[in-house]
Amino acid sequence: MYKVVLVDDEPIITEGLRRVVDWAAHNCRVAALAQDAAANGVPLTLVCVTGEQKGALQDACPGRFAFEEDRDGFDYLYDVGRLADLPGKKLHAKRNHIRRFDDQFPDWLLEDITPANVPECVELERQWAANGGKAD
Repeated sequence: MYKVVLVDDEPIITEGLRRVVDWAAHNCRVAALAQDAAANGVPLTLVCVTGEQKGALQDACPGRFAFEEDRDGFDYLYDVGRLADLPGKKLHAKRNHIRRFDDQFPDWLLEDITPANVPECVELERQWAANGGKAD
């Protein structure tokens, strides 16, 4: 059975997905983060928490969370304008990465995840995991 964690900055989205999708039919269950971490003997760790989310967590659970910045992850932040156009030598590797992706998967498609295509997403993840985390 797969554990699914629903994450969105809008609670109505995560609650809607939890209710609308028949997760059990896809051999999945929605995991509560704190209970899942405790059951697996690991600390609950949240990453990429915004300042607003940090404030909300501190207000809701004073003293329960420790916050630290991961300086090694900062190099993944890009200016959206530069990333959209990928200008200059600094982003040459990104352009090549995208070009290789386009060459390897010429029929790729970007679409929203909806209850109708969740089974396809789950199957794709199963295939990916069975292949050792690599594309075919």
